[in-house]
Amino acid sequence: DALSVDRLGSLDEYYQTCVEKRDQLLTTECAWLTRTAIDIVISDIVPLACAAADMAGIKSVCVSNFSWDFVYAEYLTAVGRGGNNNPMHSIAWQIAEDYSKAEVLLRLPGYCPMPAFKDVLDVPLVVRLSNKTREEVRSELGIAPDAKVVLYQFGGQEADWELRKDALPEGWTCIVASTKSTGPPLPPGFIRSLPDSYVPDLVNAVDCVLGKIGYGTSSESLAHKVPLVFVRRNYFNEEPFLRKLLEINKSMVEMSMRDFKAGRWAPYLEHAITMKPCYAGQLNGASTVARIVEEIATGQYVKDRDQANGGTRLRDAIVFGYQLARSSSKDTISENMEVPAWYTHGNLPGDDDDSSTRPSTPRQLPVDLLYGSTRNLPDVEDFLEVLAALEDTGTDDLPERKSAKSLFRWEDEIVVARAPGGVDVMGGIA
Repeated sequence: DALSVDRLGSLDEYYQTCVEKRDQLLTTECAWLTRTAIDIVISDIVPLACAAADMAGIKSVCVSNFSWDFVYAEYLTAVGRGGNNNPMHSIAWQIAEDYSKAEVLLRLPGYCPMPAFKDVLDVPLVVRLSNKTREEVRSELGIAPDAKVVLYQFGGQEADWELRKDALPEGWTCIVASTKSTGPPLPPGFIRSLPDSYVPDLVNAVDCVLGKIGYGTSSESLAHKVPLVFVRRNYFNEEPFLRKLLEINKSMVEMSMRDFKAGRWAPYLEHAITMKPCYAGQLNGASTVARIVEEIATGQYVKDRDQANGGTRLRDAIVFGYQLARSSSKDTISENMEVPAWYTHGNLPGDDDDSSTRPSTPRQLPVDLLYGSTRNLPDVEDFLEVLAALEDTGTDDLPERKSAKSLFRWEDEIVVARAPGGVDVMGGIA
């Protein structure tokens, strides 16, 4: 169903389709690209498309918020697959190599780490916008203008979950988005949308959406400033990054799987309508992508030298490595990963801290700062005070303090760097 992911099945299907048949697929696709005189390949986000374009001597562009090497790398780490000699372990490396052949990744908001791409350019939301007003849609569906309405949206999949009248708060209506014109009878308060309904029109007409976190639903909720009440999907590894984007923009409420299946929806829906979604990003991602793709295809694209791809790849490496380390434990990326806000905002660690929680005046420190600053971060200032105290450690102090003092040459400058929590920068990354 829409909330379940079969990790083993996904890996096996990809291996049988794109690894065992790789040479045949590449030959076929390369011949078609050449025969039809294609100028450029755009992929969301098929790795083999990049390899086929490269084989045909054609430029390729990827447009996405996630990549399959990131998804499958965690699957392989968590599942094990029986040792390093298993050819299944080559999947993530091969996908990353294919992605590296793309001219550029046009990275969408809510992105996950994608360090395989040699060039990355951030673009606004590529999102479908409503064509009809809220009032028009409600009139067509026979819903009162002032009624409270939730859109039940799980990619058009109704699955076998029982829909219950008492799941809704008193007086609410639920529109069930469906790809079918008919289906099982719905309880009072629920209505089925037409199969050809334009979903952004429905999103624009409701007070909140109940569904899963995916790029389409998230982008449409953000664009129309409609909060999303979501149920987590374990092992769907783009989810934590979209979840952070929704959280930052006050656009999400999480419902537990137990309450979802038991029909205890009311508290979550009532909380959602008190939220004030505040996404202020541009919504012209489609036209932006089209312009860049045309420039690349016609040879007019000039790489922006100010685009800090070194910093982008460092950020990706930090978060990618941290998540894979977690996936080797009992935690899964999608289950318990907390994406740092600095990453979602495209900053480096420390650049995204909430200044409202910092003291307004710097603390007087017993050290001389030759360059840089503490940014008024309490943990940095605490560390510097401890460091300064170590220099005054005497022979009567604890053995641990004397050992710590011996680690430093006190006559030299000491460089202090702040690393994101849980990452051993000196030993593992930088």
